[in-house]
Amino acid sequence: MKILNTILLAGVLMAATAMKGLQAQGTMKFETENHNFGSLAEGVMASYEFEFTNIGNKPIKISKVTASCGCTTPYWSKEEIAPGQKGKIKATYNTSGRPGPFTKSITILSNATNKTKILYISGKVNRKKTTYRDLSKSAKQKGAPGLYMRVNIKHFGITENRVTVRQPFEIRNVGNAPLKIGDLVSECKCTVGQMNQKVIPPGGRAILNLLFTPTKAEPMQETFYIYSNDPKKPRTIITLSADVFENFSRTMFRRGDATILLER
Repeated sequence: MKILNTILLAGVLMAATAMKGLQAQGTMKFETENHNFGSLAEGVMASYEFEFTNIGNKPIKISKVTASCGCTTPYWSKEEIAPGQKGKIKATYNTSGRPGPFTKSITILSNATNKTKILYISGKVNRKKTTYRDLSKSAKQKGAPGLYMRVNIKHFGITENRVTVRQPFEIRNVGNAPLKIGDLVSECKCTVGQMNQKVIPPGGRAILNLLFTPTKAEPMQETFYIYSNDPKKPRTIITLSADVFENFSRTMFRRGDATILLER
């Protein structure tokens, strides 16, 4: 009888231990799962950090965070979040060329009890007050070329190190004299500019393709300069940025924006 009782007790203890192991898991608890930016000026990069606490009894490891479109870039805590500790999910929305209301989602995959979690950002982007027509009228009154770019900021999101990404920018001549494009200069020497024409007639337009090849596996920001004969603005600045990683999966680049991943 003693042997039988011992066996039964051992079985109960083993079952309890196994059940405890199964119940051990991390759980995300966010302070908020929705953020409204309110009114934003077109051209800014709007960011918000969602903070969560691991209220479970096992570390949480986030495996993947994706946004619903290429205009939103997510960042997240890469290290494991121990029980009782806090983690962050940062969402950055590029408002350039996107006037009007918006709602975007950020999907989080992890080993927590809530394996899939969805956060939302929203707001309204106000169109720039200075319009193409205003600039065109001003330049023509002065009898000079006028360089105009509606968009001069691009955030590529998560990008693989040493892999080239391409972004086209439209350049317009809003003056009444030929616009001559001179030097194209990369501050970090990691961007190459290609233009389909360097002399743009009054009222004409040209396409500048920038080929950006990151050289460091870390967040990067590149400043690219366009020099021209525009007397009011002889130097125009384009800002490129990316969150660069080594050996990153290329499937993340199949998104509906202007970013194109080039094969090596």
